[in-house]
Amino acid sequence: MVFFSVHDHLYPVTIHLDADAVVLGKLDDLAAAAVADPGICGVPDYPELTLAYQLGELAGARDALDGAVPGADLDSRTFNGGVFAVDARYYEERMRPFVDRLLPHHELFWGNDMAIMNFAAYAANRSRPYIDPGHIYNTRHSYRRAPGLAPNRIAGWDRRGLPKLVGPFGRVRVLHFVGKDKPWATTLPDNDSVACWRVYRELARQTTGL
Repeated sequence: MVFFSVHDHLYPVTIHLDADAVVLGKLDDLAAAAVADPGICGVPDYPELTLAYQLGELAGARDALDGAVPGADLDSRTFNGGVFAVDARYYEERMRPFVDRLLPHHELFWGNDMAIMNFAAYAANRSRPYIDPGHIYNTRHSYRRAPGLAPNRIAGWDRRGLPKLVGPFGRVRVLHFVGKDKPWATTLPDNDSVACWRVYRELARQTTGL
């Protein structure tokens, strides 16, 4: 959890990053958006997905969702659970009651924890479940590497000798390896995103000795 200051007021904000994400830049705008209405800022998948996709097709999944969030619009667009920020008070007061109802059915949903967060965000504010940082900062895709986007490229190195990774929408802030293929496996084709990950892996090894 971090404390983000807006107009001299401190707001406790939690920023969640999946283990397959590498932070390459500042996350200030994620935190700033999370203290606005509705209180959670997430980055959509590309191509965009819906609540129906997160729900999946297992027997009992729809009944479980209807019991916790009656009348949910399954066409509502969702965010990817790998990169998001949420205001602590908003989560406790508006989202957590729905999370608690949905958790016993975790294994029924295709998206598991990502589905539960999206269902809870939708239940907390049906007209605007979350804020997409790209809609207010024009940096949406600088937070991800997702299938269908043009490849990222290393465009030089900073003063610390670390790579400057640039994507189709500018410098990448969070390099997120979406999907089953991960940089530590041999299934992901070699590219600048993987090369960037290797630099940080080696830095971590030098720092930790692991």
